[in-house]
Amino acid sequence: MSAIREAIVKDQRSPELNRLLSDSMTGLLRVSHLVSVYVEVRKKHNKARGRVWTHLSDILRAAVVLCHASLEEFLRGIVYIEGDWNDEFLQKVPLPGDRRPFGGERFCLSDLRRFEDYKVADLIEESVYEHLRKRSFSRVEDVVWALRVARIPTKALESFFPRIDALMQRRHSIAHTGDIDEELGKGHHSTKSISLKTVEDWNLKLGQFFMVVADQIGKLKTEQDAPPNSRPPSQLPKAAAIHASDPQRTTSSGGCG
Repeated sequence: MSAIREAIVKDQRSPELNRLLSDSMTGLLRVSHLVSVYVEVRKKHNKARGRVWTHLSDILRAAVVLCHASLEEFLRGIVYIEGDWNDEFLQKVPLPGDRRPFGGERFCLSDLRRFEDYKVADLIEESVYEHLRKRSFSRVEDVVWALRVARIPTKALESFFPRIDALMQRRHSIAHTGDIDEELGKGHHSTKSISLKTVEDWNLKLGQFFMVVADQIGKLKTEQDAPPNSRPPSQLPKAAAIHASDPQRTTSSGGCG
């Protein structure tokens, strides 16, 4: 991982994409550190082989959740930094702080009163940023959506999809059911078995996926001879008063009345 991060620093990509890559790789490094802790604890308890206690294997489950979180942040980042925010995309983006179940496509002039001091461009950026912060990525279809919004060809990335899908499914099992093994009977434990090698493989492949995506973006920039977008989240206007955290929010059509 350290070699990859060094390559990122030397790369000539846009500063925003460089920072996204660095942050994403840092997330994967944290996964590697958790894996190292798991290995060391196994050695300490003379559990080098065989099935380990659930509370010990939970270290790997935490690593899976963190690995998936790194993927989600990377996908949000490429949509924010490189995304084509066309009319179809923006029609599904609500105003910041909009908690209505059908606030995505329509809003009233009264809804704009809170933003009367905003420039239109700033309002669009903050709306997209807040929308992406709530956006989850739990299926390969979500990954493909992000790549397409960022105008990244998926052909060179399809080989990663099976592992990404397996990672997402396992993260779902861990986050929503505690990774409980529903199979009963002899030979079954209370939780599903989890493999050290599998977690390491997912983490490694995600790092490669990030790099291939970045390379695809670089090629597009070269072909188009266009300057990179410059929309770093850290430079968005701070409007904590209007930010509403609502991870269960869905975006769909609706009206003012």
